[in-house]
Amino acid sequence: MPSPVLSAPARDSAGPPAERKAYFSAKQYYDEGDYERTISAVQEFLTNYPKSSMAPGAYFLMGQAYIQQRKYNEAVDPLRMVVEGFQAVPFAGEARLLLGKVYLQLGMMEEAIPILEQEAAQNRDIQIRQDLYSQIADLYLSRQEPLKAVETLLKQRQLIKDRESRVPVEGKIHQVIEKNLDDHQLHRLFEQYPQSYPGDKALLRLSETTFGRGDFFRAERYLNQFLGHFPKHPSNQRAMELLTAILDRIKSYRFRIGVLLPLTGREAPYADSVLKGIQLAIEDVQQMFPDKSVGLVIRNFEGQPAKLKASMEELIKEYSSVAIVGPLLSKDVAVVASVAEKNRTPLITPTATSSKIVEGNAYVFRNTVTHGFVGKTLAEYAMLKSGLRRFVIFYPQDTYGLEMMKVLSEEVNRLGGEIIASEAYPPDANDFGDPIKHVIQLDLARYGAMIPPDNPSTGQKPEYIPGFDGVFLLGDGMKTGLLASQLAFYGIKDRTLLVSHGGNSSEFLLAGNRFVEGAILVNGFFEGSTDPTVRNFVSRYQAKYQEFPDLFAAQAYDCVQMILLALKSGATQPDQVRDYLAQVRGFHGASGLTTFHPKGQVEKRLFVIQVKNGKYVQLN
Repeated sequence: MPSPVLSAPARDSAGPPAERKAYFSAKQYYDEGDYERTISAVQEFLTNYPKSSMAPGAYFLMGQAYIQQRKYNEAVDPLRMVVEGFQAVPFAGEARLLLGKVYLQLGMMEEAIPILEQEAAQNRDIQIRQDLYSQIADLYLSRQEPLKAVETLLKQRQLIKDRESRVPVEGKIHQVIEKNLDDHQLHRLFEQYPQSYPGDKALLRLSETTFGRGDFFRAERYLNQFLGHFPKHPSNQRAMELLTAILDRIKSYRFRIGVLLPLTGREAPYADSVLKGIQLAIEDVQQMFPDKSVGLVIRNFEGQPAKLKASMEELIKEYSSVAIVGPLLSKDVAVVASVAEKNRTPLITPTATSSKIVEGNAYVFRNTVTHGFVGKTLAEYAMLKSGLRRFVIFYPQDTYGLEMMKVLSEEVNRLGGEIIASEAYPPDANDFGDPIKHVIQLDLARYGAMIPPDNPSTGQKPEYIPGFDGVFLLGDGMKTGLLASQLAFYGIKDRTLLVSHGGNSSEFLLAGNRFVEGAILVNGFFEGSTDPTVRNFVSRYQAKYQEFPDLFAAQAYDCVQMILLALKSGATQPDQVRDYLAQVRGFHGASGLTTFHPKGQVEKRLFVIQVKNGKYVQLN
C-alpha cells in the first residue's frame, strides 16, 4: 500500500502548553520521516495526557507512522481507536479510509469491506466515493459474491450524473452479469429490478443462457417476460430473433415430446421437480440414438382448466407431439384424456394417482401407483414378511388418510390379521395425546394389559403392555415423526412402526428422533438405493441441479425414458408409441420396476425401507 499523502496533522492546537509541546514534538518527528521516534513520542504523550483533546490526533499520527513502516498489524489499533472512539472528530473519515486500506493490506476482507462501504457512503468527495465503490466491487468479485459486486457498482453509477461518463461503470456491470452470475443470481437481479436497469440485462442474459443450453421453454418464457417488461427496449429486435430461432429449432426436431405442467401457481414446486426429471432424461437422446432428433415442447397451463385443454391441442396439432408427459393431478388428466383419445396420442402422467383416469381410455397411462397399492404393499410386508398380526392405525382426517385407513383395514382383514383400533387426528395437529390415550383404552378392553409395579410404595406407575404388534402411521414426515415420539411417551414401545410413503423424509427422522428406529416405510423411490439404475439417476440429478431428486422427478424421468425406448424400437407415430407403452413389462427405472397392464393400470415394485441407526436402509 502506498504511503498516505496526508501530512501529520496538527489536529488540535488548543490545550495546555506542555501538551501542545509534546504533541508537536511527535508531529515534527513524523514530518522529518523519523517514524520510530514518532511512535515513541506519541506513546509517551498518551501515557501522560490520556484525556487530552489532542489524543485523537495522536492516535491517528501513530497509525500513520506504523503504515509508513509497513507495520500494518500495529496500525490497526490506533486507527480503530479514532474510528470507533472519536467518531465526531473532523478527520474520522480519513482514519476510516486508512483503516480500510490497512485491512486490505492484511487480507482481512471481512473487516475491510464494511469500513470502506461506510466511508464510500459518507465521504464528501464524489471522486473518492466512486473510487471506493469500484474497489469494493472488485473485493466482492474476489470473494465470489457477484451480486453484491453489481449492487456496489450501481451505487457508483448513481453518483455519475453524465450519461456518457457512466459507460465504463455500466460496461463493468455488464461484464459481471455475463461472466459471473448463474441463472439463479440472474433471476434474483431481475426480480430486484423488474422494470429498470440492470433487470433488463439480467433477463436478456437469462434468455440467452437457457437458449444456449437448449432449454427452449425457459428461454421462451424469459424472452416473453423481457418484451412485456421492456416494450421499448433497444434489444427487442434481438429478443424477437431468439423467439423465432426457438420456434425453428423446435420444429426442426424429427420427434417432439410434449410436456404439459402447471409451472406457475400452487402446484409449481411439484411441477418443477417433474420438469427437472424430464429434462434430465432427454439428455440421453444422443447416447441412445444419435441419428434421431428428439426435443421437448413444454407448455405451462398455469392451473387453468381452459388453458389446459388448449395447450394439449396445441402440443398435438401444431407440434405433432409423439407423446405427452403430464399433467400432475388426476382431475387435470381427466380434462385432457378425451383429447388424447380423439387424436390417438399417448398421454402419460408421472404423478396422478386415480385409477379411474385410465379406465376406458387406451391412450392414457400413469407412472405412479394408487394410495391403495401403497397400503396393500405395506400391509403385505407387515404380515407376510414381518409376521405381525394385530395393528392400530393413526391417520389424518382428510381424503388421503381416510382412503389409506380403509385400504389397510381391508388388506389386514383379508390376510387374516386384526385392526384393534383406527384413530383419526386433525391434519394440522401436533399434539396426539387424546388419540393415543383413546387407542390405549380400546386396546386394554381387548388384548392390552397394565402390569402393576413390583413395589407400589416407590411411586412407580403401572406398565402398559400393548396387545398389538404394529402401528400404522399415516401422514407427512413431520406428523408421523411426532406421532412416533409421542407413542413412546405414552408407553407404546417396542412395536413395529409402519409408515406411509409420506414418512420417507428427513423430517420424519428429525421429528421422531430415536423413537423411529426400526420403522418400516414403503415408497416409489428411494434416493439411497444401491440399485445401479437409481444410483446413476441420483448422481446425475445431483450434478445437474445441486439437489436430491424426489419421487416426482424419478417418475417423470422414467416416463420420458419409456417414450425414448419406444422411439428407439422403431416407433415413428403417436399410436405406435402408445402400442409400445401398452407392452411395457418390468421396465427397470429410477422409480423401480414398472409394468403397464392391458387396461392401463400400472404395477410397480415399491421400495421397502427401514430406519437403522438413524438412517434409511433398503430392505428389498
